[in-house]
Amino acid sequence: MQRVLHRRPIYSICYSSRLYFPPSRNLATKRPQPFSESQNNGHGFSDSVKEGLRAPAPLSWRLFAVASVFFAFYYTVRPFDDTRNAVKTSTRLNPRTFVRSTLNSATPSPPESGSKSSHVVVRMTIPPRLLPDPSTTPVSPESATEPGLPNAIYHIYVKDDDMQVERPYTPINGIGNDGKMTFWIKKYTGGEVSNWISRLQRGRSVEIRGPVPQWDWKKGEYDEIVMISGGTGVTAFSQLLHSAFFPSRHVTDAINSNTHFTLLHCHRSPSQMPPNEVTEDFELYRRENAYRFTERAFVDRLDSEADDVPRNVTLGTVDEETLKKTLIERGILVNKKAGFRSTQSVPNPEKSVVFLICGPDGMISAVAGPRPMPNAKDSIGGILGQLGFSPSQVKRL
Repeated sequence: MQRVLHRRPIYSICYSSRLYFPPSRNLATKRPQPFSESQNNGHGFSDSVKEGLRAPAPLSWRLFAVASVFFAFYYTVRPFDDTRNAVKTSTRLNPRTFVRSTLNSATPSPPESGSKSSHVVVRMTIPPRLLPDPSTTPVSPESATEPGLPNAIYHIYVKDDDMQVERPYTPINGIGNDGKMTFWIKKYTGGEVSNWISRLQRGRSVEIRGPVPQWDWKKGEYDEIVMISGGTGVTAFSQLLHSAFFPSRHVTDAINSNTHFTLLHCHRSPSQMPPNEVTEDFELYRRENAYRFTERAFVDRLDSEADDVPRNVTLGTVDEETLKKTLIERGILVNKKAGFRSTQSVPNPEKSVVFLICGPDGMISAVAGPRPMPNAKDSIGGILGQLGFSPSQVKRL
C-alpha cells in the first residue's frame, strides 16, 4: 500500500501571521505532493520535503534576532545613566554627583574576641577648592540637593569602584577647612564597601558624594540635647559636638551657646570603644565645657576576666534606671506625687529637650521603640515611651 504524506504549510497555523511574517517563497508556492516508498531516501521524507525544511528563516525573523542582540548588548554594557555615578573633577562636593578624594590612610583595629567584625579608621582629603559652598546650606534631608554644609549631623557616601556600591559614613569631626575627613567604620563579614576600603593603598582615589543631612536644628530651639548611641553610632554625636564646641564655619553659629549636651554611648567591650580621635575630644570637652557637656561610656563586658574596667567607663548597659537617674540630674525629669506616699517621674514641661538615638536596631528599639514604617504615624516605645516623652522629642538616626 502506498503511504501518502501531506505537508501542511506553516502559515496555515495562524493566518494572521502572514501579514507580519510571510512564509518563504518555496514553501508558499509548492503544493504538497504524495510520494511512494521508492521515493523515500531512508529518512522518511522525500528530497523535495527535505529541501523545503531547509529553507532559510524569513527576513523579518532574522532582523528581529539581530535587533534583540543589539539592544541586549547596549543595555548591558552601557554605563547606567545616573548623575550620581558621574565623577566630576571640578565640581564642588555635593549630594548629587561624585567627586574624587584621596585616601590618606586606613588603619584597622584588632577584631573583638570571639567575633569576626572589627573597625577601621579611614582618613581622606579633598582639595579645598572642592569643599561645599557655605553660601548654600541645606537645613533638612529633603533639601539636600544643593551643595553646602548642614548645621549639625550629616553623612558622606563612599562608593566602591569595583562593585559600584555606595554606603553612608559619618565623618567624626565633619569636613575641615583643609578638606580632611576622618571616619570610624565597622567592618562586617561580607560588607562590600567597608572591606574594600580597608584594603586600599595610600594615595588611592576614592569617589564620594555629600554631605547628606540627617538632623539639623534651629538657634535656641533646645535647652537639652540627650544623645544615646551604640557602637559606631557615636560618630554622629562626635560630629555634632565638634560643631558645637569648635565651630570652623559660619553656618555653625546657629548653635545655641546655652544648650547642654548629654552623651551616653555603649560598646561591646573596651577594645571596641572609639579611637583616640574621638575619646580625646570628649575629654577636652569635659575639661573646657564642663557646664555644657556630660558624658558616660558603657561596655557590655570586659575583653578578659583579668582586665580592669577603664577609667570613666561603666560596666553595664543603658537601662531604664540609668537613664532615669541621668535625666533627673539634668532636671529633664521631675518627681510628681502620684499618691499619698508615692511619687512619679514625669517630663519637665519647662525644659525643651530632644533625644537623638543612633546605633543598632535592637538598641534603638529598647530605648525608643522600633523605627516607624514609611508614611506611618510615629510612636515612641521603649524606655522613653514609658517615661512619657512624645514623638516630637525623639529622633532616631
